[in-house]
Amino acid sequence: MDLTPLLSDLPAEIVSVQTGSSPDGAVATFMFAEGVEPRFYEVTPSQYVLDVDIAGTGLPELLPAELEATAAAEAEHAEPHAEPEVTKLRPAAAETITPFVSVLGSTVRLVFPFDQDTPAAVFRRGDTVWMVFDTVSGIEKPADTSALDPIASEFAVISSGDTQVVRLDLSADRLATIGSEGMAWVLSLGDMMLSPTEPMTLSRRRDIEGSFEMVADIARPGRIHDFRDPLVGDMLQVVTAYPPARGVTRTLDYVDFTALRSVHGLVLKPKSSGLDVAIESPLAVISSTGGSRFRRSMRCAMWAPKRSRHRGPGSSISERSRNSIPRRSPSIAMDWKSWRLQARAGSVTWRGSIWHNTMSRTVLASRRLAC
Repeated sequence: MDLTPLLSDLPAEIVSVQTGSSPDGAVATFMFAEGVEPRFYEVTPSQYVLDVDIAGTGLPELLPAELEATAAAEAEHAEPHAEPEVTKLRPAAAETITPFVSVLGSTVRLVFPFDQDTPAAVFRRGDTVWMVFDTVSGIEKPADTSALDPIASEFAVISSGDTQVVRLDLSADRLATIGSEGMAWVLSLGDMMLSPTEPMTLSRRRDIEGSFEMVADIARPGRIHDFRDPLVGDMLQVVTAYPPARGVTRTLDYVDFTALRSVHGLVLKPKSSGLDVAIESPLAVISSTGGSRFRRSMRCAMWAPKRSRHRGPGSSISERSRNSIPRRSPSIAMDWKSWRLQARAGSVTWRGSIWHNTMSRTVLASRRLAC
């Protein structure tokens, strides 16, 4: 225990200080002047505070008049209060961006050079490629479209507040894929996939009330948009997402909605007005106010051919084809123990009709179960 700073300037209230040690640890012995009442405080198990009143030293006297004068003087020399500028904490988006076209082999690449991560959704309906971007930056038409003109007949931009919608009408059949390079989105139009889309899966679960709802693992969802297709005339619900490219690889048809095939993002075509879509990152939750069970719309083909309702002579079905239709055969009970004994003795007679009828019923039952 080092008390050198205290011993070098010992106040009059403390007569002497001695240090030592004991089996319990370090020991400090203080002798105080007459009338002095020391106070000890424990800050931590290894740190203590000794408080002693020093003669001639007291707290300053604070008068209300002096406080008001001091506050007025500080107010005169104080700088005007400025409101906090929260917008400076966010990266400033460019007012407009201009896409540019590049060619890689037989693939035409359309690059959207955003300066920050931008959620997007890309899907194709017919010969039109739709791109939805969540950005306040306007999108201009590419300056040089010579490489784009042979495969696209129109490039149009629809601005709606903080959302930009790009419409690209294709005049040639090309595969549309999208990828990200840094913060830029790159749309590739060619004969092969340069940036394959990660598959997005839809699964069913129960909500807190026990009703069924669908969830899509969109990973990094952006926002939900109500999108009316001006060419088809229907209303879609589009969910944008951040990169990398992730979409529904094939159209999925359900009772209350259809999940359209997308290059990136989630595109839903509602079949009822009660469809609701919400974001629960990293999922997009699809529910229905009508309490639908969200069953897949599937059809099971009949295995047996259709029979004619008219069995008279004027029927279009021939007697030969009518006889070829498999009919239900009577049940056959086989004694397998006796059959094994006869097989060992070599007296088993194989009857093709028995095996044919047995196998026919087995195949029919298995196909019914598959349906």
